[in-house]
Amino acid sequence: MTSYSDEIFAILAKNIKKYRMQAGYSQINLGLKLGKSADYIAQIERGFRTPTLKSLCDIAKVLNVEPYELLKFDE
Repeated sequence: MTSYSDEIFAILAKNIKKYRMQAGYSQINLGLKLGKSADYIAQIERGFRTPTLKSLCDIAKVLNVEPYELLKFDE
């Protein structure tokens, strides 16, 4: 059984990847903009790592979206 938090983290991973691609960034480019490694971005997008709230806000700012949009479920 999947927990609610697991579902949220899966949505977060999917949305970061979606908005990153819409912005035309590779994982390397996004990592460079954030001062993080491409591996860090890849781990988030694969659900192996959860960003801190600060990192979530930084990612949203670089991707030009509101932080809540990274957590929003698309129907």
